[in-house]
Amino acid sequence: MLAEDNSQTGSGKNKSGQEVSLWTEEDRANETANTKGKALQPAENADTVNGTEQKQEDRAARQLNAFTVLIMCISVLSGLMFGLDIGTAATLSNDYFREQVGIPVLVSGQSDSEETTNQISQFTYVLHLACLVGAPFAGFISDRVGRKPVIVLAAIIFLLGAMWQSLSGLMHPDFAWNSIIIGRACGGLGLGFLLTMAPVYTAELTPPDWRGKAITLFQLSVTIGIFIMAIYNNFMAEITWNWRLGIALQCIPALIVIILTLTVLPESPRWLIQVNRHDEAESALRKLAAGSPRSDEAVSNEMRDIQDEVDLEASAGEGSFLELFQRENLSSLMCGAMIAFSQNVTGVNWLMSYATTLFNTLDFDPFTYDLALKAVNVAFTLLAIPLIDRLGRKFLTVWGTTFTIVAFFLIAVVIVGTGVNVGTTNADATTKGVQIFCVVMIYIFQAAFACTLGPLSWVVPPESFSLRLRGVGMAFCVSMNFFTNIVLGDVGYVRMFSATNLQVVSFVLVGFNVLITWPTVVFLQPETKELGLEDLRKVFAYEKGGNEAKGHGTLRQFVWRNVRQTLQIYTCRKTDIRMGFDRFDHKPAPAVV
Repeated sequence: MLAEDNSQTGSGKNKSGQEVSLWTEEDRANETANTKGKALQPAENADTVNGTEQKQEDRAARQLNAFTVLIMCISVLSGLMFGLDIGTAATLSNDYFREQVGIPVLVSGQSDSEETTNQISQFTYVLHLACLVGAPFAGFISDRVGRKPVIVLAAIIFLLGAMWQSLSGLMHPDFAWNSIIIGRACGGLGLGFLLTMAPVYTAELTPPDWRGKAITLFQLSVTIGIFIMAIYNNFMAEITWNWRLGIALQCIPALIVIILTLTVLPESPRWLIQVNRHDEAESALRKLAAGSPRSDEAVSNEMRDIQDEVDLEASAGEGSFLELFQRENLSSLMCGAMIAFSQNVTGVNWLMSYATTLFNTLDFDPFTYDLALKAVNVAFTLLAIPLIDRLGRKFLTVWGTTFTIVAFFLIAVVIVGTGVNVGTTNADATTKGVQIFCVVMIYIFQAAFACTLGPLSWVVPPESFSLRLRGVGMAFCVSMNFFTNIVLGDVGYVRMFSATNLQVVSFVLVGFNVLITWPTVVFLQPETKELGLEDLRKVFAYEKGGNEAKGHGTLRQFVWRNVRQTLQIYTCRKTDIRMGFDRFDHKPAPAVV
């Protein structure tokens, strides 16, 4: 039963029984006047709503419904598109593909020549370079025209790129490889837009207790897409046109995203309130809250929370790229950008894209073992869904990084210690044992990554930034992700493996993860589980020199708080997610400027 009391809900029904908005311009003006300069109390304290004391745990909030599930589908389909595209990299080892595009066929037990390696690496790094170019524009455009138009545009561009690739060489066989590269560039541009907006859109429209799970579904669908392509490549390897159909499969989720976004899904209420389209925002929230207990009150509460954040940010004007490096925004940037940066430092995209080549070098059936690797990836990403909100973001990244370092360290030490050549075919018992050990360690690394840094590289960045800077901040993080993907995943690790051997690459991976990934999760990442997007500003309210008037701590305090949380994790104690929140007792809310 919808509430009729407009003094509490700001909404109700007219005499005809039609639902109408009672959140008037006068109400908004009064709310703005009341919230400016108002102190936000810690989450454990009582909130005051229209003069009524209301405990945080008793506060009405929307729950999961059909619209929220459809929004999560956008995240799932976006990840599926990305995963299918990553999975097409396995076709680089397919004999028919190589023959039709002019690449020398790979011989079992051997690596590609340097010239061939340089050529096939274009397949992935051209797409990632296009993603790197597209991502910053996605954030800029979405802050002006909304999240939905950018998602639709991204899916259309990606669709055109996939179609172009699948038809490459049919009219001009000599132009096949160049045509593939053009299609990759087009698809990458759309993917850059989509990977920036899908996590932001999902984070802004899902309930707080589902936010981590919803964005994790994005990473899960990436792994499912990769797994689907691994199955496809394994069972369709002997069909001459298999690679064309494999690329064309990407068109299916792209079409669904376009149709679903245009016909069913609402715009982000947070963006609508930011551009003063309050009635549309309330309508969107009503769809998202339908079926929730005390739904009218939940809508009113969320409208008020979002309006509070928008009011606090309004005096600072429009968010800009340079502001990411200023005041308390810097702590958000250091966390979000470095988590995104670190994902590819682990070596995962090199491993996922070139696993068939690696297994071929280790004298294992490339497509069978690649399929098993992708299955491990899916299974452990699925495991991450309940763990992210139960154990916490930081808990998983700390232990995931630790397992990554240990796995590659053991690979390098065992190969060097035994002195065997793991690339030898018809190996003796010792060499074969080391080869098997390397494969097992690769699987262990993939399992650890899949339930930790894999999904959390997409969960943490959109949680780190304020509403006003979320679009441009997420764009920067996605750009950082693809920058490392190009430099390390597509070029660095690939060429290093081609020029040296597995133990050298493993030692380098250990060094990079010790110097970059581990310090990132220990010093720069706070725990953010169980907190609403509006409450997360307290977690990142730190700036150079601090600001006592605003309740902001110093960057030294920010790092020390994160280290203390890490020590709690390593010593198996409960992580204090509200560490430092006492600074906001009787202090103004952290203004995001």
